[in-house]
Amino acid sequence: MDLKTSYQQQVDKYASEVAALRRKNNGFITGELLSFGAILTFVVCYIAMDEGSSWLLGAVLALFAYFNIRRLDDKNKEKIAHLSALLAVYQNEIRALEGDFSSFEMGNQYQNPQHAYSFDLDVFGRDSLFHRICRTITTGGSDALARNLSLQTPLKAEEIARRVALQKELAGDEQQGELWRMEFLALGERNKKQVLDAPDPDNSHCLHVDMAAEPVRRVVGYRKIDSSAVAEAIRKVSAMAVPAWYGSKASLLLGWAFIIGVCSSVLLSVFGVVSVNVPLWWVMIQYMVVFFVCKQTLDKIDSHGGKLRDQLVAYSQILQLVARRHFRSELGQQMQSTLSEALPSFVQLEKILKGYDRRGNFLGLFFTDAFMLSDFFLVRSFLKWKNTYVVKMEEWMDIVSELVKEQLPEVPEHNILCEPCRRNTAPCICYVSWKIKKTNLKANIVVSPADHLVFDKQAFQNAIDDALSFAAETDAVVTLGLKPTRPETGYGYIKADLNYSSSRKQNIFRVDEFKEKPSLSVAQEYLKQPNYLWNSGIFIWNVNTIINAFRVYEPGISEIFEDMLPYYDTDEEQKRIDEMYPQCNNISVDYAILEKAEEIFVFPASFAWSDLGTWNSLREQSEKDKYGNVCIGEHIKLFDSYNTIVHACGKKEVVIQGLDGYVVAEKDGKLLVCKLSEEQRIKLFH
Repeated sequence: MDLKTSYQQQVDKYASEVAALRRKNNGFITGELLSFGAILTFVVCYIAMDEGSSWLLGAVLALFAYFNIRRLDDKNKEKIAHLSALLAVYQNEIRALEGDFSSFEMGNQYQNPQHAYSFDLDVFGRDSLFHRICRTITTGGSDALARNLSLQTPLKAEEIARRVALQKELAGDEQQGELWRMEFLALGERNKKQVLDAPDPDNSHCLHVDMAAEPVRRVVGYRKIDSSAVAEAIRKVSAMAVPAWYGSKASLLLGWAFIIGVCSSVLLSVFGVVSVNVPLWWVMIQYMVVFFVCKQTLDKIDSHGGKLRDQLVAYSQILQLVARRHFRSELGQQMQSTLSEALPSFVQLEKILKGYDRRGNFLGLFFTDAFMLSDFFLVRSFLKWKNTYVVKMEEWMDIVSELVKEQLPEVPEHNILCEPCRRNTAPCICYVSWKIKKTNLKANIVVSPADHLVFDKQAFQNAIDDALSFAAETDAVVTLGLKPTRPETGYGYIKADLNYSSSRKQNIFRVDEFKEKPSLSVAQEYLKQPNYLWNSGIFIWNVNTIINAFRVYEPGISEIFEDMLPYYDTDEEQKRIDEMYPQCNNISVDYAILEKAEEIFVFPASFAWSDLGTWNSLREQSEKDKYGNVCIGEHIKLFDSYNTIVHACGKKEVVIQGLDGYVVAEKDGKLLVCKLSEEQRIKLFH
């Protein structure tokens, strides 16, 4: 039997099973409605009848029936989701065998015309090597594959042999291996539509869009599980503060006392010992107390990890799948050992998040809170998880750092620092500056965003070298200003005093002032004047200069990291940082230092640069048709349109006529149509 026939048999099998389960699902819905109706009927009869103990007993039995049907319904829905994902995986593989790879990621975001070979050899893009072999299910997996395909430094023979051994094992010549591989792919298939803030694209070249904020923040994967977003959610959830009394023995005893009390009141009412009103009022009051006492904490959990619950659960399932496999290859065993450290934490977190999902059913929540204090025990479980596995989560974050190590292998591991939480740019710059100062009292520092495009590396290096030598000789802050090439409304600007150059460097000038993002008319005026430059956000200074600036303008932040001097490069450092970092003021270095400092200079540079923070900058760096249009998506047709960018990566066909200089973007069922020149007003339209 050939592979295609084998896959088709699986498709037929899973399609039949899914259809049967969907029919069963209709039966569960009917059962839930009937049991709920029975509960209401018995309760009404119980209240209306003088001899109502039997009616109350019937209500209790109907309640148990409802919960049992709900449980079976949840299991059935889980099976449907799982088998539907497996069905889609086999269908995708059949299409791939027929030469249709449209279901898989193209890797357009990894294309680099400056790369030594990847662009010329079609390593990335439609029908490329990446497009044909990529079966990753997370954005981190796609990034790792892209890095491996782009390596310009040959791997050692030993490393190649280790990878080949793992690849052969994962290929799964045996039936068991094949099933494991398909189960793995199914986890990714189930979570394709769960990517946080993604436009739900069907193509790898779709971009991460937030119409209410930055038009374009970064390139994301092919609707995959967002590794960086999950890591950030884990970090936030781990850092949550929960009142300690939830975990105390006293609260546990009090909780069980309430449960026993309400159940006892029901029984006593059945036998006529107490009035029917006693359990009714007890249930109502107990529900209200539990709901409102626990609501704040549960809302925090939801705000940090709620949007990523499906992806967090998916990560747990991935780890469990890897843990169940018996790897024989060295690299497989190494991977399994590393991931097993995080497995218990994710398994417990999965249970908590699934428990949170059940809160979406009001009827179920009412009964579980009223009788079993479900919200209280959910918070208690979260606190136990946090106290037990916070160290494990820190170790997991170290795995994230491994991604940085792979991209910058020349950087020592101890030089890679992770923020415990987001506090904007000022705290992280202050932290690293104090840490550097302890090692090198005269160090010069370059602060650079990681999401910029620089095409002329040599010109960039020359500008940095000049700025570094200037910073080493002075107490000044130096920033790189880029000569504008268009009236960009999405960038900040620097007004330079070209009549006042430094005596040490004739090509470095004093900054008059920083300008916020201008309107189009103002940006056009800036373009005409040679002393207006784009603010690159790249800063160069001596370590003593920036620390002294923090001492003067942000003493609160400076004191935190200065007090930590004895702990840098010790085993206590990370613990202290985790405790103190959240206390820092949430402020950018621009507002904290640059707008207040006196000695601010700018180096006017002219190398090709882009921030990719606006639709205009995206359009400039994207491939255009002969009319200046950029289409991001498969099913887009333009007629009589010019200088327009269209982002529509759904399966719907998009036909546009008669536009000139517009943005058309679709995300999560929302459609944006806006003049390209007015893109900075998008926030006002939301």
